[in-house]
Amino acid sequence: MTATAHYIWSLYAPCLSPSPTAHNDSTRSAAPAIELPSELREEEHQIMSQGVPAFHMSHDNISMTSSTSTLDSGSCETLDRYFQRTGQDDLSLRFRHVNQVQSGTTANIYRSVDLSNPDQYVACKVLKKSMASTRRFRKEEFLHRIVSSHPNIVDLYGTYESQGELTFVQEFCSRGELLDSIPLDQGLPEQHVIYYFAQIMAAVEFMHSVNVAHRDIKPENIVLTEDYTVKVVDFGEALDTTRTFNVGLAGTIPYISPEILDSHSRGESLTHTDFKSADVWSTGVVLFGMLTGRFPWNTATMDNSEFRLHTQGMHSAREAQRWGTFCPAVHALVNGLLAVDVSRRWTAKYAQQYIALTWPSVTGVKLEL
Repeated sequence: MTATAHYIWSLYAPCLSPSPTAHNDSTRSAAPAIELPSELREEEHQIMSQGVPAFHMSHDNISMTSSTSTLDSGSCETLDRYFQRTGQDDLSLRFRHVNQVQSGTTANIYRSVDLSNPDQYVACKVLKKSMASTRRFRKEEFLHRIVSSHPNIVDLYGTYESQGELTFVQEFCSRGELLDSIPLDQGLPEQHVIYYFAQIMAAVEFMHSVNVAHRDIKPENIVLTEDYTVKVVDFGEALDTTRTFNVGLAGTIPYISPEILDSHSRGESLTHTDFKSADVWSTGVVLFGMLTGRFPWNTATMDNSEFRLHTQGMHSAREAQRWGTFCPAVHALVNGLLAVDVSRRWTAKYAQQYIALTWPSVTGVKLEL
C-alpha cells in the first residue's frame, strides 16, 4: 500500500484534560559540533555538494520495519564485540535472512535470524555497493551511531561491507510502521496519539541536542516494537546541523517544511536552513495525520489552497471542522509545530516539555493498546 493511498486520513476520541501549559523555552540546546573522522570529512563535503534527489515518495526512501523481539543487553554486547572483529566479513556467517519485509529503489529490508541465537531477530538493511552508496553508507552509519543509544531510536548493532553489498544490522520491531496503525480518514484515539507522539518528540529532541537533524520524519520512518514503543529509523538523509555546506533537497512531500520548499523553488541554497525547525514541522504533519487519518494539505506551498489559508490562520469549511474537533491543548500543540514563521515555531525541546506538563498521565507509561 502506498503512502498516498494509505495516508488520506478525522479525529477520533475525546480530549484529555490538560494540565497548566508549559513555560516557553525556545532556546535550543547547545551541543558541541560533531567531529567527523578525518577520512569522512572530504566525503561529507562531496556527498552534500552533490545534493540528493528531490521528493523520495513512499517506500522509495526506505523505512526500517522490524521485530518479534529485541536483543537483550547481553546479546547486544556480543554483537558489538563481533562487529569489532569481523565487520568486513561475509554477513551469511552470522545471519540468515528469513524473509524480505520491504523493498525499494535504494535498499531492501530483511527480517534475519542471528545464527548464534536463533530466537533473536534483527533487521538487515541491504544496499547495492557503489562509490556513491559507500560514502552515504559511512555517513549514515556515523550519524546513526551518535543517536542510537536513545530508547526511541532504533538501535544500530553493526554494519557489514562485502564486494557487492552494504548492510546495516539493526533492531527489529515486530509491529512495523506507525503508518500501518493509523485508520484512514479516521485517525487514532487521542490518548494513543499523545502516547506515541511524546516518544517521537523525545527522539527528535535528543537528535537535535547532539546537532543531528533527521530530514525525513514521517510515519513510514517511525516503527513500533512488540510493546508499542516508538522507534525512529532511517538516517540516510540525516546531517550534522553545525556544518555549513551546499545541502540538497531531501524528505517526503507533504512533510517538507514551507521554508525549504520556498527556497528550493527559488533556486536558493539551503545552506543556512534551520533543519532542526524543519524536523519539527514534519512532526506537526505526522501529529495531524495521527489525529485525523489524513494530511492537512498536499504540499506546504502557496499554490495549495489549504496551506494558503493556514498561513492566514484560517481553514476551508471542511478542514475547519476537523481542526475544530481538537481540544484547546491539542490545538495549541498542532499550531505550535506547524507555525509557518520559523521564529515562532516551537522547538522539539519545548514541545516535549509541553506534552509532559499537559498530559502527565499519558507520557512515561505503557498503555494497553
